[in-house]
Amino acid sequence: MPVRPPAGRRLLLALAALAGLAGGGPSPLDDVLARHLAARGGRERLEAVASARVRGMLTLGPGVTSPFLLEWRRPDQLRLDVEILGEPAVQAFDGETAWTQSGDEPPERLPDSAIAGMRRQADLLGGPLLAPPEAGHRVELLGRLAAPDGADSVALAVELAGGEHLTIHLDPESLLETAQRSEQRVDGEAVTVATTTFADYRTVGGLLLPFLMITRLEGAPPGAEAQRLVVDEWELDVPIEPARFAPPAGISRAPEGED
Repeated sequence: MPVRPPAGRRLLLALAALAGLAGGGPSPLDDVLARHLAARGGRERLEAVASARVRGMLTLGPGVTSPFLLEWRRPDQLRLDVEILGEPAVQAFDGETAWTQSGDEPPERLPDSAIAGMRRQADLLGGPLLAPPEAGHRVELLGRLAAPDGADSVALAVELAGGEHLTIHLDPESLLETAQRSEQRVDGEAVTVATTTFADYRTVGGLLLPFLMITRLEGAPPGAEAQRLVVDEWELDVPIEPARFAPPAGISRAPEGED
């Protein structure tokens, strides 16, 4: 036989339920999101940053590393410069056109299918957990689940406006992001495409930012090395000319059949 709480306790529970129905208090999801943004430095500070420059080392393959320079400018301009076997390479997005160039090869426009991914990557300090409701992302609180490394986490399911699915894991104490799974729907089931972990958070300009990001592709060959991005320096609110992101004049179209 179930034990009934005292009458006074039952009244408090009923009032709490009514308050929730009436919007009288934050939902568990709203509370997690608010604490997550506060841990990162606060919504106001995150939204105030207009640009960033990031330098460090990037693993491109087994035993192959390269210095990288990542430049970002709000709202959605992004440029990544690396060296591949001694040759410079760039991939950039100016908010409308995604393009790439390697060594002495002519610059090439990336296919339209790449733009959604570039636009999401260009949301460098935002992401779906900061985006307003009108952005069209849907976020659901899954509760306490194991992160990819087996550690306890607060997990969130995110369906982006473009249809991509993410599972975001937050540290249960700090509420900072520890891992993110990118997923695609196959026959109605979520299949992991890649997993990125975030670590070594440090304070820069009033924000807590990760200095280590490790990405593992699902289905990679056994022994394949994960891509490691090790940051040496974050610079916030630095002047960056829009021309840094613009495609060069006379840029070619994407290869046939890739649009």
